[in-house]
Amino acid sequence: MRSAYKLIFLIFILTQACASKRDQETIKNNPLLNEFKTPHQTLPFDEIKSEHLLPAFQVTFKNLLKELKKISKLKETPTFENTILPIEIEVDNITNLVSVTYNLNSANTNEEIQEVRQKMETKLGIGVARVVFNKKLIRRVKSVYDHRENLPTISQQAATEKIYIMFQDFVELGFFKKLRFASYEIKGSSLSSKFSRNLLNEANAFELHIEDSTELLGIPQLAMEAAAETAKERGKEGWVFTLHRPSYTPVIRYAQSREIREKIYRAYTRRGNQNNDSDNKELIKKTIKLRMKSSQLLGYETYAHFALRERMASTPENVDQFLQELTAAVKPFADRDIKEIRAYMVNQGVEGEPQPWDYSYYITKLKEERYGYKEEETRPYFALNNVKQGIFDLSTTLYGITFQRNLDIQVYHEDVEAYEVFDEDNSFLGVLYMDFFPREGKRAGAWNTNYISQKIRNGVNIRPHTSIVTNFNEPTEDKPALLTFGEMNTFIHEFGHALHMLFSQVDYAIIGSGSVYWDFIELPSQIMENWAGEKVWLDQWAKHYETGEKIPDDLVHKIIASKNFFSGYSEFNMIALDKLDMAWHLLRELPEAGVKEFEAEAISDYSLIPDLEEASISTRFSHIFAGGYAAGYYSYHWANVLDADAYALFQEKGIFDKATATSFRENILEKGATEDPMVLYKRFRGSEPTIDAMLDRRGLN
Repeated sequence: MRSAYKLIFLIFILTQACASKRDQETIKNNPLLNEFKTPHQTLPFDEIKSEHLLPAFQVTFKNLLKELKKISKLKETPTFENTILPIEIEVDNITNLVSVTYNLNSANTNEEIQEVRQKMETKLGIGVARVVFNKKLIRRVKSVYDHRENLPTISQQAATEKIYIMFQDFVELGFFKKLRFASYEIKGSSLSSKFSRNLLNEANAFELHIEDSTELLGIPQLAMEAAAETAKERGKEGWVFTLHRPSYTPVIRYAQSREIREKIYRAYTRRGNQNNDSDNKELIKKTIKLRMKSSQLLGYETYAHFALRERMASTPENVDQFLQELTAAVKPFADRDIKEIRAYMVNQGVEGEPQPWDYSYYITKLKEERYGYKEEETRPYFALNNVKQGIFDLSTTLYGITFQRNLDIQVYHEDVEAYEVFDEDNSFLGVLYMDFFPREGKRAGAWNTNYISQKIRNGVNIRPHTSIVTNFNEPTEDKPALLTFGEMNTFIHEFGHALHMLFSQVDYAIIGSGSVYWDFIELPSQIMENWAGEKVWLDQWAKHYETGEKIPDDLVHKIIASKNFFSGYSEFNMIALDKLDMAWHLLRELPEAGVKEFEAEAISDYSLIPDLEEASISTRFSHIFAGGYAAGYYSYHWANVLDADAYALFQEKGIFDKATATSFRENILEKGATEDPMVLYKRFRGSEPTIDAMLDRRGLN
């Protein structure tokens, strides 16, 4: 057996040969491996083809391994300059290359890109193996880490700590344990990719085709027009609704036909749980088993203990205490909300037990009755271009930055817009891509991602290239893209993430904005949502797309008055997701129960309404099984506490107060992971936050 392991490891090494003549030819003909002769060295998307991705990765990957080997063989005393810095540079190089494929796979994928991503993940797992087995390299990193207090700058100390964290668990790990860990990493990456691909396949496979117009009663006009466009694109008569959010949400909230709501709800909630080729149940079990094995192999009780090393919460016990505190505050309001909506449904003539597809519809209906407010009424005042300019102008007011669209910057799809961002002194701050509309090769949801992270190299401040991706309704033949208030809120949230990336002012990419603790990274995005509910800001830019009329005062008052409608219900459902995530990642062994059964037991105290037997949260919970939120979904609530407390200072000083914004920028947005996030937060706010401001904002006090 020992010989077999050695043979496997030998194969790993042999497969990573030094650059050959073929590599040189690859470099010559690959646009990703040559200097970008584009504005701000942006990616030359017009030249990049799917077949360029894997060869570019392979060359960059070999360079990484070669550099690591070179560092490990140095005879000189380990220093930041000869050990940590070259590792940081090579890690950043491979990260940038991988980001291109991963970002395209999320926003504009095809079968070839999906295959490339899977092969990359396997190679990266092999790379982990090479590092894990390199004792000399690990010892050098540890030597610098052990003397980090002597390093001249906080940035060097922080970068050293980040690099060391990548190695620390392997310092005393034996040969065979290292081999097992490497195999777990390879398998885990593949499972994550497959989980995400399955959900995309499920979404693409479903369509709700309607030919009888009477079945559309209640559905907003814009949603019907979009569905008609979809049907036309697919060569069908009538209307086609899909599982993409802009299509699904209007149906589940507004369709008077209970049968139509049921059809789309069943399809949406059973994604990944249909016992077909895209089923995710076995992937979940395999993923959790691998995470248990890898964390236990490294000496941690559970995967949650492992993941929370680099979180503000730090331990599962702290997360549990936080969620229990939230639960105690929120549950009375959730119980009140659910009792109220059930009584309302009875009064509306709903016979028998209300079904899961009834709740969104009747909650929306009750909200409209109570406040005289229909969210669809906001669309004419939230034309996408106006929203975008309003957010741009807010950023100018707060931070002095400006945005200029540059049509010479190449993009990966015709829908994508590219902007140059300039600071108050007109210096170049970064590039912002924006990709707004759904398409078949694009996953659901909204997110922010980087192509190039900010850092200083050879004395040059390399500015970031960041991207906002959403799935808003496209323009129709006679209307521009129009957002609801909720969609506008999504936009400004993701814009907050982008600002965090654009404002980064660190020396090393590994301690930039994208490297902050996961339960701190939502603060810059969620604080932006506060301005979305401010009348004085909406009055500045929200105008009817046809008449130019300012958004009516009574509509703004309705938006603000209704923002906490059923907040107990919505917050309690979010806590349920937090609890489910932690339940999966606190496991020490796989449960005998199936995925659905385990899920039901884990959140039994948080189930406000009975759900379908075939509906599963876990099989579509991509945040934790195909994203970075494993044992970290609570981060949204954690950041809610931070952003509510932080925004209270803006309310005290003035919501457009530039001095407060400058302090937030300098102490939070620019600092990345140079210091502990609570240190940074207290430097801005003066004290640690409590949950009180968040509860007050949500009307839960």
